[in-house]
Amino acid sequence: MSATLLSGGAHRLWGPLTAVSTGWGSYNSFIERYTGATRDEHNALVPGMPTPQMQAELRYRLENLVLHYDAQDFAHELPKETIQRLSVRVEPSEERSIGDAVFQLQKTLRGHGESRAESKFAMGEVQALRELLAETKLHDVANLCRDLVAADEHVLVWCWHHSAVERISELLGKPPRVVCYTAHGGCPRSWVENAIAQWSSHGGVLAATTELLGTGVDVLARVCRMQVFLEMPWRVDRWVQARGRLVRMSQTRPVMTYVAVADVPFERSMFDRLMVEAKATDGLFGDNRGSLIAQALGLDAGVGLKLNELFGG
Repeated sequence: MSATLLSGGAHRLWGPLTAVSTGWGSYNSFIERYTGATRDEHNALVPGMPTPQMQAELRYRLENLVLHYDAQDFAHELPKETIQRLSVRVEPSEERSIGDAVFQLQKTLRGHGESRAESKFAMGEVQALRELLAETKLHDVANLCRDLVAADEHVLVWCWHHSAVERISELLGKPPRVVCYTAHGGCPRSWVENAIAQWSSHGGVLAATTELLGTGVDVLARVCRMQVFLEMPWRVDRWVQARGRLVRMSQTRPVMTYVAVADVPFERSMFDRLMVEAKATDGLFGDNRGSLIAQALGLDAGVGLKLNELFGG
């Protein structure tokens, strides 16, 4: 089982598992047993939030199927990675806008979220906050990319939103111009493959969304050792997987990972908590993105569980 598959939600494991082994039962019985599924207004089962007991049982059964390696068994074969925070100064007007967005999100989460529909409204506010944060960091990340390319480095820029990919490409297209290839889930597969091939051959910047983690993995590590997170992942497993596109055994040089962090309390807290959580988990089980958001907002764990259900579904 890949980390990508495991992080997508336990309900997505039923198909692959029934293809390779027996005893998993029907899809409905599987999601009832391992996701705490509930019935919607149409009486259809909908995957829910698994309890720790459900996760423990599923983990135990999977470990009997999956060849397990301890990270320490091959850590000596991985390249050295340095993670550096790129602290971005925020203009007063931007800081006020971000502060207002954080306040509104806190207010919404405290007052709503009991139903899936209400929580989805909060998710819209989460996305709006992420877009505000990305916008504040674009110029600093573009300048860093120019410096790295001038030093003859291939540069990989990770984004969350398609719009962030397009915006960083637009900025890099202005003097002093740097060639920037783009790849995200809205692009045809042929476009993505061509962008990676052109970047690999000619250098410059490849701006991509983390939804493309499985694309061109070996090529990335062979030609690039510099990666910049314009938008840091808010989910530990996605953070582990994205960094792992360059930090892998096919990489022959030390890797530099830059993380752009807007100098505002919420994003500083999110970065600090992400670093702590990444050390405490293998990044495969337990989608805790909602929990990280709740912690960074100073809200209780119950809010995080509600957000987790949405993010993990």
